[in-house]
Amino acid sequence: MRAFLLGIAAALLILGIVLVMADRKRGQELTSQATLTPRVWLPFVTCSEGCATPTPHAVKAALNTCCPGTCDMFQQLGAEWYYGWSPQCDDSCAGVPRYAMVRDLAQLEHVKTGAVDISGCGPILGFNEPSNPDCLAGSCMTLAQLVDAWHELEALTIGKQLVGPAFYHHPTLPYDFVDFLDAFHDKYGRYPRMEVAAIHEYGLGDVDIEFESFDRPDYLYVKDALAVRGYDIPIWVTELGWFAIGMSNEEQRADAYLQKWFDFCNVETSCQYLNWFGPTSGGYNVIPLLENGQPTLPGQTWQGEFN
Repeated sequence: MRAFLLGIAAALLILGIVLVMADRKRGQELTSQATLTPRVWLPFVTCSEGCATPTPHAVKAALNTCCPGTCDMFQQLGAEWYYGWSPQCDDSCAGVPRYAMVRDLAQLEHVKTGAVDISGCGPILGFNEPSNPDCLAGSCMTLAQLVDAWHELEALTIGKQLVGPAFYHHPTLPYDFVDFLDAFHDKYGRYPRMEVAAIHEYGLGDVDIEFESFDRPDYLYVKDALAVRGYDIPIWVTELGWFAIGMSNEEQRADAYLQKWFDFCNVETSCQYLNWFGPTSGGYNVIPLLENGQPTLPGQTWQGEFN
C-alpha cells in the first residue's frame, strides 16, 4: 500500500489528485451498484434516525516499525503493542509487546516449515494487503491463493487470536475483503476464522471528502459485511496515515484527519485499535507523529488521546 500510493502521489499534481478522488468515488459507486450484485449490498448506516445512541468508549493505540523506532518512542506515544511485518514476536520492550505478522506466502512457508516458531506468540496478524499487486507494499496474492493460504494459517494458529487479513480498498485493486469472505465460503462451506478484522486507511487532499466520502463508508462497509455473515468481532485499523503530497498545511490536514478518526472510533465500539503510519517518517512521504524527537500536530493530538 505504501509504495503503491507513494508512486501515484509522486507522479500527480493538484489536478491528478482531483482525478484520483473522482476515480475513488466512481469505484465506490460501481461497488455498491454492480460488482457486489447479486450479493447483498451493505449500505453504511447514517444513524440520522432510528439508531441507538452511540456508547462512548476509548479507542486504543498501537504502532509499527515502518520507520526507526525505540521502546521509549512506543511508550511515549502510548502504544499497547506494535508490529513489524514479520512473524517474529518478542517482549523485549517492557509493557509494549511486538505482535507477529505472517505477511505473505513466503512468511507462511517459514511458519509451516518451522523456520520461524510462532508457538509462543500472542495475537497473529494475517496477510498484509493481499490484493495489492505491488509485492513490496502488499502480499500480492490472487484471491484463490489467499483463500487457500488463510485456510493453512487457521490451522497454524489454533488457540491464538487471528487478525486480518488487512485490506486496503481501492477501485483499481482486483478484489476486496467481501470477495475474500465469500470466496472462502464458496470453497470451504464456512466463512474464514478470524477473531479480529483489520483494514488500512490513508488520506490525502481534502480532509472532509477523504473521511466522509471514502474512509468512514469503507469502514462501515467492512463492519456491515461482517455482521450479515454472523461475525461479532472488533476491527483494528492497522495502518492509518496521511500522505504529504505538496499541498498547503499538510500537518494541519493530517491532524484534522486523525481527529476525525478519534471522534468516529470513540463512539464506534467495533473500532478497537488505531495504528498510525508512521511513528516517524523514516523516508516515507507521510506525516509522522514525531519529527526529530518532537511531536508534530497529529503527534500532539495522539499523545493527548493516549497519554
